[in-house]
Amino acid sequence: MLGLLAQQNQKFLNLKPTLGGFLERYYSMREGLGDVDESWMAFKADTAEMGATVPERIEDLVSLYSQDISRSYGFLKAGSMVAFDYVSLKGIRKSYIATVVSAYGGNGVIGNINTKHDLLTCFLIDSGTNLDILAPVMNVIHEENKDKKDSQYSTLNANSPNRIDINIQKKDLRKKAGISKEGLQALFPSSDFRTFILNTNMIRIYRINLDG
Repeated sequence: MLGLLAQQNQKFLNLKPTLGGFLERYYSMREGLGDVDESWMAFKADTAEMGATVPERIEDLVSLYSQDISRSYGFLKAGSMVAFDYVSLKGIRKSYIATVVSAYGGNGVIGNINTKHDLLTCFLIDSGTNLDILAPVMNVIHEENKDKKDSQYSTLNANSPNRIDINIQKKDLRKKAGISKEGLQALFPSSDFRTFILNTNMIRIYRINLDG
């Protein structure tokens, strides 16, 4: 899946180590917590049978846990992790990894009345992101989302243009993930909060499977 995107855009190759590193930490951590993700266990077994290591199969790991999705409100909700190929208003094509957040009254995607654009609201993830902090945070967010049936529930919330907040209650998120206030702030700094135009500038988008 993401292999196709990499062929179309060589810059995406630079994101694979970050995304693969996150997935390895995320599923290894869940395994340590006693969560049985069958696809992860099968991947590890296949890797051992090949006489390889998980880091040596990063591309296969990324492909395993990536799903090509449509650019819609239904798929892109707060708490999801996505990778996408995007052309900016200046015509520059780049690829990104991001955690979707709710902002400006939306739950991951908002409509701009003036421009008629649908905007994805998110925090960027890159090579500078602390993956050891990101893994437990995303696990807590994912488990919280699984327990909520109300589609309006917002795990991650950006409350205003000038201040980015994490919802679930922030203290509960930090406690459950076992991280400090400073660690959470470093993970989702306001400087990395971005909006991206979905309906015209998003070339291809993938949701990262956190379900195993």
